[in-house]
Amino acid sequence: MDWPKAKTILILILLALNIILLGNIFFYRSEEGVSRETIAYAGEILSKRGITLQCEIPLNNGSIQALIFENNKFENTEMIEGLIGKIDISQLDALKRGEVVTSGSSSIFCEGNSVLTYENEDPSENIDISDMDKAEKYLRKWLSGLGLDISRYILDEYVKSSNESVSCTFIEKYRNLLAFDNKVILSINKKGVTRLIWNNKKVRGFSSYSTKIMPAYQVLLKNFNDNEKLVITNIDLGFKGFDPAQDLKESQERPKWRVMIRGRAPKYFNARDGKEIEQAE
Repeated sequence: MDWPKAKTILILILLALNIILLGNIFFYRSEEGVSRETIAYAGEILSKRGITLQCEIPLNNGSIQALIFENNKFENTEMIEGLIGKIDISQLDALKRGEVVTSGSSSIFCEGNSVLTYENEDPSENIDISDMDKAEKYLRKWLSGLGLDISRYILDEYVKSSNESVSCTFIEKYRNLLAFDNKVILSINKKGVTRLIWNNKKVRGFSSYSTKIMPAYQVLLKNFNDNEKLVITNIDLGFKGFDPAQDLKESQERPKWRVMIRGRAPKYFNARDGKEIEQAE
């Protein structure tokens, strides 16, 4: 055996392993650089302010790039026809003009370039909406049948209503971060889907520049300080800035923190400075 050559190879392997380990350490520190002691102390302060945390406070404190979106045009006739049946060119043109197109008990219309709404007064399926897993499985199969790649989406919300119906919201996930406004909102009853709202912009990828984010605990301490009794159920990081009327070819969204509050609409905060984002009604 050529021992000098083997020794050289062994040294190179060890060097490569050290580089990998250093990279992992750097990634860990950049993603989870906030100490758990700091998080625990922040939790105590929030508790004294009347804020109950039913989730972990994320440890992220690194930098995140903006996400680039493309404005879509609704020319996916496969999806439209999957919802309301065969349509002709005049009906497709009507949809592009923002007019309602009706077929039987179903109707569909488009708002701007990126929002599609579908309603069906009399669906004819038979589903079990009492079981969340069964309902989710049914909806994923139903949406896949329309040509939507639902594998990129997570079930974000499942709410039972008093009138024997359920509202489900799926949100697109891109590289472990949520595109909050790329979502599918569905209303279903025992007969099937009665309403669908699809907000969608095509994700092109990350931009070349990044934003240093304010850690979640600092955002909470900055904004939840009025001693109001609140229960925070979830905190996550993603991108928000959807505008269905926007007519640009592409847009960029910077990272936002979303704070879910029991019994209330979620709050969104700019991840750069922690300022709350006002939302349109």
